[in-house]
Amino acid sequence: MDNIFAIMTFAFGGGLLLYALALSRGNYNNILRNWATNPPDKEKYTKEFGKIIAFIALAPIISGILSLFINNIIAGIILAVLLILFIVFGVNHMKKYL
Repeated sequence: MDNIFAIMTFAFGGGLLLYALALSRGNYNNILRNWATNPPDKEKYTKEFGKIIAFIALAPIISGILSLFINNIIAGIILAVLLILFIVFGVNHMKKYL
């Protein structure tokens, strides 16, 4: 039971990576709430969105790796900080494509 945090974060990160892979094909309909945005180039927007999702998926994967070596509480704090940083970066990056 000591490694359940690592297993869960790996699963979550893996799921996000699979979603990013699906988005990398450029199908705009794979984006949830795609009706909320109207980008000029939908295929490019979708591919960039997939890259950002893959980047955000690194946060739980990094945290999961660290949780194998350090305390899970510290790994959880690192996960929260990385998620906030990566999401802020992603939002700022995607503003160029709207």
